[in-house]
Amino acid sequence: EGMRYALIADLDNAPRGSRKKRISTLDCPASPGSPMTEVLAIYPSAAEVPVNLLRLYVCFSAPMSEDQAARAVHVHRADTGEPLADVFLRGPELWDRERCRLTLLLDPGRIKRGLVPNQIAGYPLIEGVPITIKIDAGFRDANGFPLVHSAERHYNVGPTVRAQIDLEQWQRIEPVA
Repeated sequence: EGMRYALIADLDNAPRGSRKKRISTLDCPASPGSPMTEVLAIYPSAAEVPVNLLRLYVCFSAPMSEDQAARAVHVHRADTGEPLADVFLRGPELWDRERCRLTLLLDPGRIKRGLVPNQIAGYPLIEGVPITIKIDAGFRDANGFPLVHSAERHYNVGPTVRAQIDLEQWQRIEPVA
């Protein structure tokens, strides 16, 4: 819903480049109503993430459409605005059952030491270079509506973390009632 599609048809069997084409468009109107879904949170919640960060989570206020993340989620250098390419693992999107929480995996092949993608391209993030994760307002909810507004979160990128988790170092903060 709310999308325009183009159909391109070859009209003859002429060699490529000299073929006659017919282009038709099809509009699928959006349901009546207005956007109501928004990004509730982007995790992790820390101000700094390790350069070997494996995943991010985006939580939405309502169910979302699938197959939109590759076009709607972007990672940029916070200092220059330059996009970071091929940060996320390509493949099917990872949603919870309600399609309200999206898990974004950074390319594990670039994170695990000794694998070819890591040796060729290095980590997806760059230590010492702050990043911005942006969720475009054009990300469609399950009803075909865009988000109420875009959302973004800034992170500083720190050194790798390879130590085992030590629960004694965790700090628990109870929410205010």
